[in-house]
Amino acid sequence: MNDAKTYYFVLGSRQQVNKLNSHSIVVGSETIPCASSIKYLGVWLDSCLKFQKHITAKFKTLSHNLHCIGSFRSSLTPEACKVLIHGIVHSHVDYCNSLFLGISNRLITRLQRLQNYAS
Repeated sequence: MNDAKTYYFVLGSRQQVNKLNSHSIVVGSETIPCASSIKYLGVWLDSCLKFQKHITAKFKTLSHNLHCIGSFRSSLTPEACKVLIHGIVHSHVDYCNSLFLGISNRLITRLQRLQNYAS
């Protein structure tokens, strides 16, 4: 076990997470800190499963990717541009999108805005 990369993570409602008194646990002689969010299989999970960090990270990545595509779009055929956008943008938005059930409308709107811009 790599002590520098070991932490624990708590999932629950905001009220349940706030009841947690300890921000670290001791295992043997090592102190294990609590993480407020983790990246698991490419998805940022926070303690209340709000996905704000995940969507913010995706928004940043995809905005950059769309900007890069826009800089050389005139060199692409319309079909090549569609394939590129689908491969880069839509695959990021579609990955694990079933997890987003019940997230705030504000976050859904951010993702929708990117998809509309990419189309």
